[in-house]
Amino acid sequence: MELKTITTSRLTTAYRVHGTPGARKLLLIHGNASSSAFYEPLMERLADEFYMVAPDLRCFGGSDALPVDATRGMRDFSDDIHELVEALGWDKFSILGWSLGGGMAMQYAIDHSERLEAVVLQAPLSPYGFGGTYDADGKKLEPLGLASGAGVVISQYYGAGRHDRVKDAVHTAVMMTLVLSVAFTAIGIAMTPNMLLLMKTPAEVFPESRAYLNIYFSGMAGLMLYNMGAGILRAVGDSKRPFYYLVCAAVINTVLDLVFVIAFGMGVEGVAYATIIAQGISAILTMLTLFRNESCVRVELKLIRLHKDMLLKIIKVGIPAALQMAVTAFSNIFVQSYINFFGADCMGGWTAYTKVDQLLFLPMQSIALAATTFVGQNLGKGRVDRAKQGVRTSLAMAMTVTVALSAVVITVAPSLVLFFNSKPEVISYGTLFLRRLTPFYVLCCFNQVYAGALRGAGNSRAPMIIMLCSFVLFRQCYLYIMSNFVSNTVLPIALGYPAGWLVCSVLTGLYYKKVHLGKAVVVEK
Repeated sequence: MELKTITTSRLTTAYRVHGTPGARKLLLIHGNASSSAFYEPLMERLADEFYMVAPDLRCFGGSDALPVDATRGMRDFSDDIHELVEALGWDKFSILGWSLGGGMAMQYAIDHSERLEAVVLQAPLSPYGFGGTYDADGKKLEPLGLASGAGVVISQYYGAGRHDRVKDAVHTAVMMTLVLSVAFTAIGIAMTPNMLLLMKTPAEVFPESRAYLNIYFSGMAGLMLYNMGAGILRAVGDSKRPFYYLVCAAVINTVLDLVFVIAFGMGVEGVAYATIIAQGISAILTMLTLFRNESCVRVELKLIRLHKDMLLKIIKVGIPAALQMAVTAFSNIFVQSYINFFGADCMGGWTAYTKVDQLLFLPMQSIALAATTFVGQNLGKGRVDRAKQGVRTSLAMAMTVTVALSAVVITVAPSLVLFFNSKPEVISYGTLFLRRLTPFYVLCCFNQVYAGALRGAGNSRAPMIIMLCSFVLFRQCYLYIMSNFVSNTVLPIALGYPAGWLVCSVLTGLYYKKVHLGKAVVVEK
C-alpha cells in the first residue's frame, strides 16, 4: 500500500493506492472526522480483486485544508474527486462511500453517472449535506429544537397541575408537527425537479434521482412525529418508551437495508425506503402510546388544533435550543481543521478520541435532560427550592459518573484506540488525546446541568448565547493565538476543547447563580 499526493487545479490531494494493476477500479470515500486510513483493512482484503484509490477529502488527512462552500452541498467534494480521477486517467470505475462519503458518492453519481460502473453506499447522508437540508441555500427540512420547546412548556404545566393547559400544549404540538410535515414534504417534492436542474443532473439519471428525493422527502412526517411525540413523553417523565422505539427503528432500518438492497436489488431507492419505513414505525409506536395514554398527555383526534398562545411559547423556547445544538456541531469543525494539519495518523487518533468523547458526554447529557424536566415540573408547582435542590443533585450525579468513567478511560486508553485502529502511530496519538483531555470532562458537567436547568425554567436563550461565545468566538481566538503565536503543536491545539469547556462552565455557572430560577417560568398560574 502506497501513500501518494497529486495536485489538481482545485487542491493537493493525499491518497492511498493498493491492489492489482489492471483489475477493476474502485474509489473509496471516507466519512466525516476520518481519513483514507479508515479503508486500509478493506483495501488489504480486496487487493486481489480491485485496483483501489482512497483519497483524503479536503480538510481531512494529508489533503489541503481548504474551506468548503456549504451552499453547494456535497459538490465541492464531488468536484475535487472528479479532478482527481481525471488526473489518474480513470474513465470507468466503481465508488464506495461511507457516511459523508456516501453523500459525496451520490452527488458524484448525479454529476458524472457516465463514469460509474457501480455505487455502494454505507450509512450515507443526503447529497445536500448535513442537517436535513434542501436546495442551494441549505434550507432546513426539520424544525429542530421545537420538540425541545414543546417538552419544556408541557413539563411546566404538568408540574403546575394545569392538565387543561398540558392538553392544549400537547395538541398544539401535534398539530404544528402535522402542518409542518405536510408543508416540508410538499415543498421538497415540488422543488425536486428544479433542484436537480440547478445541479445540472444528466438526463439519463434524472428519473432515478427524482424518485430517490421524492422518497426521501416523503419520510419527513415519520421523523418529525417521532421527535415531537418523544419530547412529549419525556416531558412527563417517560423516557424509556421513546428509547425503545428508537432502538426498534434502528434494527428495522438495518434489516430492511439488507432486504431491499441485497435481496431485491433496489439500490439507493431501497436504502431510502428502509429509512422512511423505520421512521414511520417509530412514529406510529410513539403516537399509539399518546393515543392510548391515560394521563393528561393523551392525544384525542377531535382536540388536535393550534392554540396561538401555546404555539408562541413552544417556538420561544425551542428555537434557541435548536441554535445551541447547531452551534456545538459547527464549532467542532474549526478544531477539526487545525487537527488535520498534523497528518493522517494524528487524524486517525483524533477520530478514535471523538468516538470515546461521545461515550463520556452521554451520561452528563442524559442527567442534564432529566434536570430540564425536573426543574420544569417543580417550577410549574411553584417549588423553586426543590428545583434548585434537583439541580444540585443532578450536578453531583453527573460529576460522580463522569469522574468514574474518566478514570476508566484514562486507564485503558490504548485499548480503546486499538478498538478503532491498530496502527501504532494512531494509537499513540489517540492515547495522548484521551489521557490529556479526559480529566477536563468534569468541567462540562457544570455547563450541561446548569444549561439544562435554565431550559427547564424556560430560559434557553442565555445558554445558547454563552455556548456561542465559548465554543465559537473564544475557541477560535484561542486556536488562532495558539497556532500563530504560542505553540503550533498538536496537544496545545487539542486543548482548545477543554479551554472552551472551562469558559462555558464558568459563564453558565455565574449566570445560573445570578438569575432567579423562578422568574423564567413560561407558564401562567
